[in-house]
Amino acid sequence: MGKIINVKIDVTKLDKDKFFVGKKGTYANVTVAENMDGESEYGDTHYVYEQQSKEEREAKTPKNYLGNGKEFVFGNAPEVEAITSPDEDLPF
Repeated sequence: MGKIINVKIDVTKLDKDKFFVGKKGTYANVTVAENMDGESEYGDTHYVYEQQSKEEREAKTPKNYLGNGKEFVFGNAPEVEAITSPDEDLPF
């Protein structure tokens, strides 16, 4: 099944000091994470925040939340079951 996540962010919250220039434009790194508490009252399933450096994570700097998103599942391809049995005779 195909999945997409539509996100909406408040671009005024982006830290312009973290922008970087690449070959085809100016970029900002963001992270999209699943809301582990489930769906919000507005149906959002994910949240978006600015990517943190290792130093920011180690210093436990608060995340700069930018917005939310909602996952959509589409298509009619069958779900694939993962092999979870430890008794399977795998060649590796």
